[in-house]
Amino acid sequence: LHDFIYVDDIMSGCGTEEMRDQEIQEVTTVLASGGFTLKYVVKSGESLDGNDILKVLGYKWNTLGDTFSPGFGEVNFNKKKRGIKPSNPFPVTTIDDVSKLMNGLDITRRIVVSKIAEFWEPVGIWEPIKVQMKLGAQSLNGLNWDSPLKQDLQEYWHERFKDLIEIPKMFVPRFVFPEDTLPGRNIRLLCVSDAAASMGGAAIYAGVKLQDNTYSCQLLTSKSKMMSNSIPRNELEAIRIGAKLAYDVKNILGNKVSEIYFFTDSQVALSWCLNTEKKLRLFVVNRVSEIRRIINAITPKSDQLPI
Repeated sequence: LHDFIYVDDIMSGCGTEEMRDQEIQEVTTVLASGGFTLKYVVKSGESLDGNDILKVLGYKWNTLGDTFSPGFGEVNFNKKKRGIKPSNPFPVTTIDDVSKLMNGLDITRRIVVSKIAEFWEPVGIWEPIKVQMKLGAQSLNGLNWDSPLKQDLQEYWHERFKDLIEIPKMFVPRFVFPEDTLPGRNIRLLCVSDAAASMGGAAIYAGVKLQDNTYSCQLLTSKSKMMSNSIPRNELEAIRIGAKLAYDVKNILGNKVSEIYFFTDSQVALSWCLNTEKKLRLFVVNRVSEIRRIINAITPKSDQLPI
């Protein structure tokens, strides 16, 4: 039970409705033994008191369609008063509404950073959007927090903020495996990492074997990080991010994972990870050691890297 608790919410799932109902009964019984009761239970395909959109972990969960999207509220540039932002003077539901709201608004570094911070999306499905915003904010480093940006930057961020109205409308399936998935331990993880001069990251895809012997492929999670080293070192750091992500995913999926593959397009970073003889610089050797340790912890002995 403790593996599925986040703050005061319990989130879990099962392969069949029968297993799901049994788990709900078991949780109810365990809590009752300590004098606790569940406030409510929401199942996929059902609504709660007529409401089919719920907030979970900062996301909006459409319970009827079993899909989720970033849990943005209405675009609002007002300053907080006693921890709460005053309401907009009119409903903001379209791009034109956002443009009208920003009419006469001077964008500052503080506004940009605060809007990026509002984009809290821990799974990483929308990481490419966050990456573009973080890269755009990099040019603001060193500027005064409350001084209006130059005109070209004002125009750039006006366009970026218009996108914020569309992101909450992007619902994706919560359950990523097709219905014709073959039963058993047949999930393979594809761990892809990449980096450039200023940014790097990794993504984990899951594939399952289908009844026609083909494989599905669906993004599970991703993560990015601002970087400032040489590109080969950034590529190595991206591999480390991918290894840590793979470790977390493997621990969650357990023995359902049959295979794990790691991909990088950097021959330099790959040679560092496979090197067992040549001396490496401290920055490199520390990360190579961590990458090897993590990969060896989640792969069979026959596929492990030399330590």
